[in-house]
Amino acid sequence: MTTQCVSPAVSVSEQTFLNYAASGFMDSILPIIPPGAKLSPTSNLPPENIGKVPGRKTPSGWVGLGDWVNHRSTQSDLSRFAAWGAGLGLNCHNLVAFDIDVLDDALAAALERAVLEYAEAYGMGLFPAPPVRFGNPDVAKRLLLARTTTPTPKRRLAFRLPGESPDEKPKHAVELLGHGQQFIAEGLHKSGKPYHWRDDISPASLTSDGLVPLAPGDIEELWAAIGSVVDMFGGEVSSSSGGSASTLERVPVIDGALRAPSPDAAVRALKSIPCESISDYEGFYQLVASFKASVGGDEEFYPDLEEWALGWPDNDPDTVREKWDSFRETSLGWGYLSKTADEHGYCSAQDDFEPVETGPGGSGGAGEDAADGSAIDMLVRRYAYFEFDERFIDLETGAMLTDGMLNKRHSNIGSFASKANSASGQYHRLPAAVRNYVQRITYRPGQGPMLTEDGERAVNLWRPGPLRAAVGVSDADIKPWLDLAEYLVPDQMERDTIMDWMACVLGGSKPNWAVVLGSDAFGVGKGLLIRPLQNALGQRNYQTVPAKSLESRFNTWAWCSQLTVFEEIHSFERKGIYDMLKQHITAPPDYVEIERKGRDPIQHPNVTSFIFLTNHRDALALEDGDRRYFVSWIEKPSHPDGKDYYKPLADWIDANSHLVAGWLRQRDLSRFNAQGAAPVTAAKLEMTEEAASSIKSWADSCIRNGAAPFDTDLIVMSDVAAQCPDWARGKTTTAKSISMTVSHVLRKHGAKKMGEFKLGREHPRSGQRQGVLWAVRRVEMLKQAADDGRVVDLYWSMWEKAKAKALDDGDGGAGGKGASNGRVIDASDEFD
Repeated sequence: MTTQCVSPAVSVSEQTFLNYAASGFMDSILPIIPPGAKLSPTSNLPPENIGKVPGRKTPSGWVGLGDWVNHRSTQSDLSRFAAWGAGLGLNCHNLVAFDIDVLDDALAAALERAVLEYAEAYGMGLFPAPPVRFGNPDVAKRLLLARTTTPTPKRRLAFRLPGESPDEKPKHAVELLGHGQQFIAEGLHKSGKPYHWRDDISPASLTSDGLVPLAPGDIEELWAAIGSVVDMFGGEVSSSSGGSASTLERVPVIDGALRAPSPDAAVRALKSIPCESISDYEGFYQLVASFKASVGGDEEFYPDLEEWALGWPDNDPDTVREKWDSFRETSLGWGYLSKTADEHGYCSAQDDFEPVETGPGGSGGAGEDAADGSAIDMLVRRYAYFEFDERFIDLETGAMLTDGMLNKRHSNIGSFASKANSASGQYHRLPAAVRNYVQRITYRPGQGPMLTEDGERAVNLWRPGPLRAAVGVSDADIKPWLDLAEYLVPDQMERDTIMDWMACVLGGSKPNWAVVLGSDAFGVGKGLLIRPLQNALGQRNYQTVPAKSLESRFNTWAWCSQLTVFEEIHSFERKGIYDMLKQHITAPPDYVEIERKGRDPIQHPNVTSFIFLTNHRDALALEDGDRRYFVSWIEKPSHPDGKDYYKPLADWIDANSHLVAGWLRQRDLSRFNAQGAAPVTAAKLEMTEEAASSIKSWADSCIRNGAAPFDTDLIVMSDVAAQCPDWARGKTTTAKSISMTVSHVLRKHGAKKMGEFKLGREHPRSGQRQGVLWAVRRVEMLKQAADDGRVVDLYWSMWEKAKAKALDDGDGGAGGKGASNGRVIDASDEFD
């Protein structure tokens, strides 16, 4: 089993607690009694609970944490938890965790895939995959985490796998941990090994808003899918609690729900599986049972089973017959058989449209599982099929479903185990003029679910937000929010600009510049300022993502989102990030390419607006004359009343966002220039200067000391920009920005721009064949050389001398890296 995990330190540091708190989990953090801890004599906890449950440390030892379900940690608690040596637990009051307590590697992996597949569909590709936590790396058990829109009760499914004694306690279970449960996110497992998150992607790295949100209906469907996976592996349910009952009980082998599209399909699938490849006799049993159910127990096909089964070592006809006769009931059928066959190279999809027997009273339809016309009409009205992604799209919600997910959602239409008679099978068999196939998906705020774009049928994944904006809203109606805005942004121009920008986005338009909100202090309320806009747009239409998402080639932060908020912007050190952001912040281009994990890239309307939140004054290396960023810096500290101020305000905003939305919709935007340049602010000028200061220091020092790349009287600016060291470059990533800053420094030193010249050959460092020449010293002499047409030859002569000197000195000079202090290549030597 490969988990690709990175293990944390043995004890949970205070910084780890702080990271979870800063990522939106403050209210969920719980201190967990660590393995090996000493219990207080006054504690009633059984010793076996050590390492599993919340607790607090007293002078006499650990005791349980009373009423932990309603516990809410504060900032001051975190250092105390770390000092205790506590593990870090998370309360599931607004989270939902799928705890796969299964020892079978293949089943655990299949259950994980089911959760990931459904999470991707419910998140519409807007959220990263749920993080996956492991305890003991030597076993298959794992936990996946999402968040929930409504407190969710616990559910548990305990079961035995084939071959396990019914007299023993079930070894396997899947639990849905919800309200009233908790789990350990960081700390030691009882095995003595640390809990770890796959690929080091923890909840803290995603933030709470970065977790996939699941509604109650989503959880119902996903729980049913989990039951189907257990059923496919032959699981026999011992107990099921919470939510809807699981339907994993065995049924007669003649049950139509287990049958293959046709007996011939079952025979082909069975014979594609080399019998000798089955690793154990239990696997052999499962295939015999699934084949018998796939053919409805029909004796006509027993010879096919016998011929195949005799390939198993030491099998004989009597043994095979005995096994065939012993299976009168099973929970396995075509689903298990086709899955196993596919793993051996068979393509069960070829059987999707296998002709089926005529059902009672029918004349060549889909058999007894076929739906009536009204059910099929419902499918066509509610779902479109996007051929490029091979996904059904729910026109009511915008959710994207695989064929299997649609089949499980609408098992009343036809058995999801029957590929031909399932909901998707019947949908795909409809005449082309009836079924709703589309060639593209799009995202167009304010427009209907079905559109035509560039002559192609398209599904619009935008859906209206949950709030209806109020009308006739006065300033007094939203005074708490306006007071916050004035406290954070006292400058009237900046405050009006931010509000106009929000109103523009809420109205369905895209401003051609982004908003940067910064503050020196943490927790001042930047998020609360924009929260009414997020609430009004609705969770399907905005994203809040960590800044490090920009470092990945996957850019689903611009997928199906009217607004994307990047949190904790603090450094961009790759030029590619800036170049990429330019095309997303401004339009045109009218379309941008979205890179999606596990799918082909897709063209997507460029309609997303962006807000960047930061606590770093040098967060963005802005160029002089930048048009794409509006910067407002909050100088105020956190409100002196702390949580007593912010918590009631947050509750008020959540309850009254419809009022703020209505007030924003009333704003007169006739003077708001959404398509022009972002207004200039003092904070923007300071951020621009901050980005340039280190480059200025480097250039000034090198010019004064005659150091490379200013160790010749003539320089090419692109060559200088290429030699700017990383410590000076910082987050300034473009040659243009470096060149502009260096130009200012050169002018202060009396240097003169000669103009742009063809260099006569490709420059060894910049790769360019033309460049802007500057006279650093002896300006009048070099101006004359330029007038005489000699300046390019002079440049190369000095460049070669600097290169030779650098080789002698063992440094870089103009021809390499390093410095040649005080030994300038003098242009006057070229005139001797």
